[in-house]
Amino acid sequence: MKLSVKECLSFGWETFKKRPWLLAGAVAVGVLVDGLTSLIERATHGSYILEPLGVLLAILISMLYATGQTNLFVKAHDDPMSARVADLLHLRAYWRFLCTSILLWLFIGLPYLALEFLSVPPVVMALLIIPALIVSLVFGFALYLVVDRGMGPLQSLKESAQITRGHRLELFLLLLAIVGVNLLGLAALVIGLFVSVPVTVLAMVHAYRMLSGTLPVAVAPAAGAV
Repeated sequence: MKLSVKECLSFGWETFKKRPWLLAGAVAVGVLVDGLTSLIERATHGSYILEPLGVLLAILISMLYATGQTNLFVKAHDDPMSARVADLLHLRAYWRFLCTSILLWLFIGLPYLALEFLSVPPVVMALLIIPALIVSLVFGFALYLVVDRGMGPLQSLKESAQITRGHRLELFLLLLAIVGVNLLGLAALVIGLFVSVPVTVLAMVHAYRMLSGTLPVAVAPAAGAV
């Protein structure tokens, strides 16, 4: 199956138009969560005891939202009219989602921290973008698999590598398009992000559904109509 960037973005836009207030509202909740975590980190900054606890609490809250957001957008992709605000709270997959996120961070972020600790030249740090991008393309669907299929961290990483094999160039082009669309949203007085972010998240969910072979029959005609 060939992954079409145009098809994914078109599907994301058409789905967003069916529940714009819900999906834009989910992004707004994310903004509020970011504000809350920033407030917690600032309030505990400078304390040897409270600062680590503040950082930990901020991470746990952020992951709680990320788990729910993934759940909401997967449901909105499959059936926009059945998605609810309550879908933003998805405790069942929370700890698996958190552990998988930590593993992804270890693969992508830890090398940066190690080289920064060693004070390597900036050009070397910049070169790490390439392996980080490859890791993102290979394991990018792991978190969807955790929420959608209830997989564990290692199982979801392995399955993501399997379903993205042979499609990583297409996914790279999709990621470029997603960055471009969100830059346009940012340029539109930032307010455009409340449209561009839901559209691009839905586009990525659509790519996940197509490559994993779990595209619901109900949405298949709309996908093929592009």
